[in-house]
Amino acid sequence: MCDAGERAAKLTHQLLAFSRKAAVKPRTVDLNRTVQDLSELLQRLIGEDILYSIQLAPGLWRIKIDAGQLEQLIMNLVVNARDAMPEGGRLIISTRNRTLFNTYQQSTPGNQEGNYVQLAVTDTGIGMTADVRKRIFEPFFTTKEIGKGTGLGLAVVHGIVTQCGGVIQVESDPGAGTTFRILFPVAGQQVSTGDEIFSRRRTEGSETILVVEDDPAVRKVTQVSLESQGYTVLTADGGAEAIRIAREYPGSIDLLLSDVVMPVMGGRKVAEAIHSLRPHLPVLFMSGYVGDPILQHGMSGSNEKILAKPFTCQTLSETIRGVLDESED
Repeated sequence: MCDAGERAAKLTHQLLAFSRKAAVKPRTVDLNRTVQDLSELLQRLIGEDILYSIQLAPGLWRIKIDAGQLEQLIMNLVVNARDAMPEGGRLIISTRNRTLFNTYQQSTPGNQEGNYVQLAVTDTGIGMTADVRKRIFEPFFTTKEIGKGTGLGLAVVHGIVTQCGGVIQVESDPGAGTTFRILFPVAGQQVSTGDEIFSRRRTEGSETILVVEDDPAVRKVTQVSLESQGYTVLTADGGAEAIRIAREYPGSIDLLLSDVVMPVMGGRKVAEAIHSLRPHLPVLFMSGYVGDPILQHGMSGSNEKILAKPFTCQTLSETIRGVLDESED
């Protein structure tokens, strides 16, 4: 019962942090480029029994959104589609420009006329009944069995879309699959600018990274992303497991990447315990809370850094590479 209470409290914190306190930095983004950059990672997340394809429209308008939240939105929709196809199927991600007119606005309350960029995620899965469709964006609502889902994935998607002034449309019927259409308002400027260009500094490596994250979905995405860059990744779902790995792993560990807020033992205590075993191990904390004491007051040591959530996979890789390079100096 206590474990369930702690889990519920942490999930509530995550949702509140996202909706009101997340360190959000909107910028002009090319949606096509984001989908392309995530493509390999998404393929690995959905597995080999699902046929995955992308259909990107040329000349796509730009949107303004936090890049980390955009990646989170796409991954949440893809994971939701994967879970709807337990025996395999087909997943299509497509983009296109779209204009809503007065007649459309009148027939669909809540939509504003104007120019939008559409992201569509279509699966051939089990589909949803009308009653389920009405509740899918409710926090903690899930049709999955106990322990298989938090009910926050689509609630977070809804929050991200609402925050950037977008629209969500859902089409689904039992046995007929599901399509999510996200309409993002077009950014004010339509030309490439410096803030939309992701830096391409060296991100690959061969070092070993210990990732400590209690959320299994975040832990998996982080592992897949780093392994695709060439790193060896050790994963732990909490402090006790991380300390055991640090004690028993026979090789070198080059970086500790740890969430700050976790049940039983937070990231700071995990780092202190592991430093008693590996004193010079550099630490990169992850935190999604602007009010977090670590974000407000900084690190306790020169070999500790902080990465504010949400972040892009590219930002994660570049930050890790920077911490590792700095520790070698």
